[in-house]
Amino acid sequence: MTSRFITLSTILELMAVRSRRDDEAQTLFDNWVADAESHGREDLVNALNAMRVESIGSAIARMVEQAASNANCDDLQIAQLRKSARRAYQRRSSLLHEGMKVSVEELAALRSIVRLVLVGELKGTAFTPVGNKQWDFEK
Repeated sequence: MTSRFITLSTILELMAVRSRRDDEAQTLFDNWVADAESHGREDLVNALNAMRVESIGSAIARMVEQAASNANCDDLQIAQLRKSARRAYQRRSSLLHEGMKVSVEELAALRSIVRLVLVGELKGTAFTPVGNKQWDFEK
């Protein structure tokens, strides 16, 4: 399940387009970069330049929000999906760096978010329980 979760979160990461921060922020970065350069702090110059665009987590949240809006989700659903997407991306980091486990519920939630972004709807298919490892073979 962990590898599926990481794969699904990577799909969101690859699809998200990071936006450039506004002009006021760019001016601030210009000043800070110049100051860091004058002190020979190339590490800070690189960090500041990386901040000129939004974070991947923010880009994913914005992409999911747009997909949910396009799918006619209500405001509460949109907010929940956006929050779930950010949480899933943060969880991915924990899985990769700390070796934590992922639950069936977390996998199912992320699968529905990826489905929303790729297909434009939240509703699963008859095979969704199989993919989420929730299939009851005794029925």
